[in-house]
Amino acid sequence: MRFVFLIATLYSLGGCILEEDEGPVIGQSLVAQQQEACEDQGGRFAGGPREGTQVCYLPNADANEPCSNATDCDGLCLARSRSCSPVTPIFGCVEILLAGGLPVTQCFE
Repeated sequence: MRFVFLIATLYSLGGCILEEDEGPVIGQSLVAQQQEACEDQGGRFAGGPREGTQVCYLPNADANEPCSNATDCDGLCLARSRSCSPVTPIFGCVEILLAGGLPVTQCFE
């Protein structure tokens, strides 16, 4: 009797197996799609702030242009160089200039 139950259970579970073309895109396939989309926008797909993460770093149109406050840049106005950040996003703790030109250290994760 147990054998019949086991066979019936396995048979019913067989319908739950997805074909490769079905279901959501996951794993390496999703990463490849994200990388392609990033590169299509002119970005660079590389390691993120946490181990094992990948991020799309997009170049800013005003990269390395002089700035005196946050409103001068598409990205961030970097306080030390007084220039617009070359890419978005930026991770870590960075000295930036706010809209009024006030320098602050801001941390991005």
